[in-house]
Amino acid sequence: MRCIMDDIFGYDNFVNEVIWSYNKWSIKQKAFAKNHDILIFYGKTDKIIFNELRLPLETPRKKNKVDVKDGKRVMKRDKNGDVVYKIQDSTPIDDVWELNNLGPTNSERLGYDTQKPKALIERIIKASSNEGDLVADFYSGSFTTAEVCKDLKRNFIGCDINPNCFEKAKERGLFSFTDEPTNVD
Repeated sequence: MRCIMDDIFGYDNFVNEVIWSYNKWSIKQKAFAKNHDILIFYGKTDKIIFNELRLPLETPRKKNKVDVKDGKRVMKRDKNGDVVYKIQDSTPIDDVWELNNLGPTNSERLGYDTQKPKALIERIIKASSNEGDLVADFYSGSFTTAEVCKDLKRNFIGCDINPNCFEKAKERGLFSFTDEPTNVD
């Protein structure tokens, strides 16, 4: 697939490959479990948007006279017993994303086999766009991407060949009846 994408978008326009790792029910098989997808990121110009994402700060346990202050500042005592504050930095996200897949009973699931979790879509949108930018999804299905765009203050264009997807978008409150297109088949 990567070779085909290089032919279409250009080898020099390849930016990154991301592994989306997830857990799912294991079944008896004759090979390693397939518990990941590969996301391929291409940019048309040198002016691509890439927003570095960071993992949330973990709260250190109270150990060796260390306390968390304001969620980010860590209070310690030096060898003289004086209080010293250190800014705790979060870790940048790397190219392996461990995010849960949508299990069969997940409350996000809307009946689309290929539906992706909001957490995955949110990470992709945050990394590759800014507030007010336009995001397009030409296989909208359940309109998860549109819902995440709305939450993240991005504009959205979506389409799908399935006529039921329009109803899913309405159910999710993604547009009002004044926005409703008149030529929906």
